[in-house]
Amino acid sequence: MNLNRFDNICDLSVQCYEGKPLFEIDRARTLRSGLVGFTLHGSLSHFYYQFCEELFPFQDWWVVPVKVAFDQTVWSAIWNSIYFTVLGFLRFESPISIFKELKATFLPMLTVSSRPSCISSVSSRFKIKHTLI
Repeated sequence: MNLNRFDNICDLSVQCYEGKPLFEIDRARTLRSGLVGFTLHGSLSHFYYQFCEELFPFQDWWVVPVKVAFDQTVWSAIWNSIYFTVLGFLRFESPISIFKELKATFLPMLTVSSRPSCISSVSSRFKIKHTLI
């Protein structure tokens, strides 16, 4: 439920950043984003973190940067692909259209998500993401 609120709040903030007045916000877009976050993000992230603990079972200092790098490359690519594919289907787009959109935005999303600051990563990712929602 917390991830659903986060997805909704992020989408609302992006729409405000785009300059939309508060009462002209695309509610369907916000609902789609929240729905995907609520149904998939929490459960998939849970299994991903369990997988990460099995993959990197060490307690040394170097494990943290390795996990962060893995998270910002491999998991980011997987989650963003799932997220935008499901959003495309919720918008009733064709698989070809979804694939073209994903192909065009995949590398920019991946490079933005690897920035060191969590806040700049999230806000920058949504700047790219908002065109796809």
